[in-house]
Amino acid sequence: MNNNQQPCNNSLAEQIYVANQHVKQIHETQSHSVVLFGDLFAYIFAKDKTNTLKVELAIKQKLNIRKQYLQLLEQYQFSISDYQAAASSEHDLNERFGEGFNLKFKATKKHVDQIYVILMIEHSAEHHQSDEVILHCQLNKQFKRVQFPNLIDGKSQLILEQDSKEYQLLSDPNAKIFLL
Repeated sequence: MNNNQQPCNNSLAEQIYVANQHVKQIHETQSHSVVLFGDLFAYIFAKDKTNTLKVELAIKQKLNIRKQYLQLLEQYQFSISDYQAAASSEHDLNERFGEGFNLKFKATKKHVDQIYVILMIEHSAEHHQSDEVILHCQLNKQFKRVQFPNLIDGKSQLILEQDSKEYQLLSDPNAKIFLL
């Protein structure tokens, strides 16, 4: 009887060990993924690009971080493009309008899988002339930061892959866009 219990005890011990290792891994992952308010602020204004993935993951997974993120965007937005009415929800927009800015989407002639995204701001802020222009796109739990070069004569352009998450969110009529 003692020999029959031996494999059972080893199996139980192994299960406890594996479960303990998983718990340790979860705690280590959570301690490495702590996002402070300063990290969130730096992410919004693209000041710290080293923590981008960590902050984006926290925004997706943690409700309190997502609420802080949206509050900061509401507070510091220069302009906003709310949900757009589209002729058909199956097709992406060719142009998108916001309060004082618009985005145009044009296919490149040489590379069919790339799209020119042209940003035009009617009355830009001073920092848009010297610094990169930052847009944040939000659709449900999907968030993405898009950085355009500084404006020249009220315009800036970017080339994005047609299947990129950035383009998908910018051209989605249900997405909300914050211009900082």
